Amino acid sequence: MIRAQDQHKAIQAFKKFHGRSPEKNMPPVDFTPPKSLVYLGRAIAVEYESTKKLYGNHRPRLYRHKFSKGVRLLAHPNGKWVLIHGGKFRVSDWLRG
Repeated sequence: MIRAQDQHKAIQAFKKFHGRSPEKNMPPVDFTPPKSLVYLGRAIAVEYESTKKLYGNHRPRLYRHKFSKGVRLLAHPNGKWVLIHGGKFRVSDWLRG
């Protein structure tokens, strides 16, 4: 069960990142952290397309973030989640944007 406070924080982060409100309430995500993860390898970079606010517009753009050494790519044992962990990497740096 997602807490209302967590959903509010997620919506605020979405607004800050995209420069607009989400079109609908963000759906709850069912994620139960496992007791162990599968190590896939060293994470080099992540690349994604987003319509985050950039220079006053919301056009889709490709973003690539390179990682420092020590960042690992891990997977949930059920194969449905990939996690990035370690190094100097912080998603909060992307949210500041």
